[in-house]
Amino acid sequence: MKIGILGGTFNPIHWGHLEMAVKAKEAFQLDEILFMPNYLPPHKDRPETTLAHRTHMLQLALTPYKDFQWSSLEIEKKGISYTFETLEEITRIYPHDVFYFIIGEDSYVNFFRWKNPERILSLVKLIVFQRKGLAVLDAKDTDALIQQEKATVHFLKEEIMEVSSSSIRQRIEEGAPWSHLVPDSVAQFIKEHHLYETSPWSMAKLREELHKRLSPKRVRHVLGVEKLAMALAQKYGEDPKEAQEAALYHDLLKEWSTKDLMAYIKAHGEDPGEGVNAPQILHAQAGAIFAQVTGGVTSHEVLMAIRYHTTGRSAMSTLEKIVYLADLAEEGRHYEGVDTLRHLLQVNLDEAMLFSLEGTKRVLKDRGLKPTGTLQEAMAYYHAALEGKKKHDE
Repeated sequence: MKIGILGGTFNPIHWGHLEMAVKAKEAFQLDEILFMPNYLPPHKDRPETTLAHRTHMLQLALTPYKDFQWSSLEIEKKGISYTFETLEEITRIYPHDVFYFIIGEDSYVNFFRWKNPERILSLVKLIVFQRKGLAVLDAKDTDALIQQEKATVHFLKEEIMEVSSSSIRQRIEEGAPWSHLVPDSVAQFIKEHHLYETSPWSMAKLREELHKRLSPKRVRHVLGVEKLAMALAQKYGEDPKEAQEAALYHDLLKEWSTKDLMAYIKAHGEDPGEGVNAPQILHAQAGAIFAQVTGGVTSHEVLMAIRYHTTGRSAMSTLEKIVYLADLAEEGRHYEGVDTLRHLLQVNLDEAMLFSLEGTKRVLKDRGLKPTGTLQEAMAYYHAALEGKKKHDE
């Protein structure tokens, strides 16, 4: 048999998922499509949406399609379940079947970053639905991997409804129209069980959560970052309220275990990336996801400031720089060079960025650790930016 596999959290399943399955089945004459829901860790970020809810919605959506089935293989593992491990298990159980792994082009672009992508390519053929708006060069690293492994990849240029589960949840939370994006049976189930109807956290709620989730020492640090970030926002023409929000969220998940952070990130459709080898940065990526999914944060600027407050990155927005630097220079910080950093904060944010990034690199070297690629790229960027400014001024 020729079997297509479509994975995801399906929280909730929507017409985009079903259209991909239908069109892949038709285009490649597949005998069956196997939907593979991921395990979603039971953190209390969305207590109203349980595993039972997700699987029931999946069953409702698949009922009209006799060749569409779903597997509980990943959710039974209850933890991090890498795609290559799942595919190894499936191909072991069904050694005589041919499998096609169905993904969108946005996933294909980052496929080379997946855990053990070479093994995946040895087990399945890829079906990639091309999406609008992605430049050809975006996928150069994955393309190189495909060529290296001599793997089979089929690209489909079919029009697929542009929708995501997260956008549906956001629409429900905001009261925007959403029911047309899912099958009627799924929409009815969501309404009956009042799923995803959470309100954005107020500042009072956010402060309450800080004290619940963090140690007193960590709370003092967060409040110090809040104070400095708001002052810097005022100085550099940014919205102090956005700086405050990003500062209060930035370390909210700092005291979660590495295992929980990894599972949380993966369950929400992201790859931990450099965090696999640098677990101290995972709380930033997870924190940005949490702020959006649970806290109801909608500002892209705020979410990016939370996400990159540990590593920095090239071409950061002013708000991102402010939160990154406030984290390092708040009044509770005491280390060699912090006074210089505080001075630079009042002079030029790019100079402060380069100084802090170089300091972070030295600390990592002293600890026998390698700097992340993101950190090194950021250093190169700010060095070039300052050199360019210097030449321009001359």
